[in-house]
Amino acid sequence: MKHSIFSTKLAMKIWLYIMLTVIAILLVVGIALEIFFRHYVANETLRNATRDTTYAADAFSEEYENILKRFVSHTASADSYQLMCDVSVPHTKEYMNLNTSLQSQLSLYTDSSSLIHTAMFSDTKGQLFYSYKSRLRDDTFSPTDTYALSGAPSICIHPATQSPFRGQSDMVVITYLLTVNPSERMVLLADSYENCDAVLYFFLNAQHIQDYLALYYNGSTSDVLLYLTDGSGTPISLSSADDNYAIATDTAIQRGIRYLSGTGNKLLHTGDRYILLVPIANSDLYLANILPEYAVYTRIRSLDLMLLSIALVMFLLIPF
Repeated sequence: MKHSIFSTKLAMKIWLYIMLTVIAILLVVGIALEIFFRHYVANETLRNATRDTTYAADAFSEEYENILKRFVSHTASADSYQLMCDVSVPHTKEYMNLNTSLQSQLSLYTDSSSLIHTAMFSDTKGQLFYSYKSRLRDDTFSPTDTYALSGAPSICIHPATQSPFRGQSDMVVITYLLTVNPSERMVLLADSYENCDAVLYFFLNAQHIQDYLALYYNGSTSDVLLYLTDGSGTPISLSSADDNYAIATDTAIQRGIRYLSGTGNKLLHTGDRYILLVPIANSDLYLANILPEYAVYTRIRSLDLMLLSIALVMFLLIPF
């Protein structure tokens, strides 16, 4: 007569001991695998994010370098010198003629990059503006108040604000403080706003910058926040109207960016987020990538489910 494995109490005890031993082994192995794979997968995810962030930062660095090179090329010409002389000594009666004469020069600047929406000159008093095919929203616009030119460096990138022109969205503005050198008949960068003869503005569409960064970020951007920032954590390519502006201006995020920019490190874990920070060449800007923890550990949760399934199958196969 064939007996069941549980036909005697001794067999039952033996089976229970085997089961408890196997369960204990599976538990230890499972915990060890969990620790190993959690560390491995998290590191791999962050490595990939760092690589993708660096790639996007390099792409924007190259685009910004091209903007600088074309600015130098277009500003170093003899025609540019004469135009800057006219802008630096404005005559309101000749405004229309001068504005017309500047259109070709402004067109060259605007065509320097697909990110540049328009360009504009102004005198140092901020009273006369010469823009490329654009009209100011109103006559109360003050560039010195809007872009804090006093104390700004010769070339400065300002945080995204509402465009002063009609029908345009938020703009990141690059300002160039210019001065004319009569002895050498050249246009040079001034060392301060107080010593400049004219100001050149490049208006870059903030959303186009965000789209540009997302385009060159090889990974998925659905769970990450990419944006340009300065070393203090002030968002540059995000306007205050952006849905993610509150995240970018969070105290912990800005403190983390200040720490990373000060130490030269690229990665920091703060709260429930990771901060990646990569410098933009030829500027004092950085590309920030804010990753929530769940974006890093999503693959780990899938792995946990797989390990649990394997353990369950092994448990069910023990009696056989």
